[in-house]
Amino acid sequence: MGWLIYGIILANYAAGQGNSEFMRPMSEMKWWALIISNLCCGFLFAFIFDWSKIRSLSSGAAKGAILGLLLAIATDLGLYSMYTMFSGFAPVIVDIVSSVVMFTMTGALVGWIFSRYPRA
Repeated sequence: MGWLIYGIILANYAAGQGNSEFMRPMSEMKWWALIISNLCCGFLFAFIFDWSKIRSLSSGAAKGAILGLLLAIATDLGLYSMYTMFSGFAPVIVDIVSSVVMFTMTGALVGWIFSRYPRA
């Protein structure tokens, strides 16, 4: 989802909205770290959703959106407050909205998987 949203849909927008000194060129990306980061996020969702007894696509999407909104606001405002990676406040809002879309889809997927493979 991140590749689709940030790498394709928002690629042109994002190119001019931040401090490029903080960005690695695509040829220098640390893919192993990105993969582990995404897996940890997926496991976090699975842990929280299992604990909360989320067992459907719709409840997963709703809870994913809320969790994503809170995580994105916490992360983006923290970064905005301490770093110069954003050129203004508009990219913060775009990133929060993009994150909510990704987390909603992740939550829906985890909820759907849990509905298909119920646990005791």
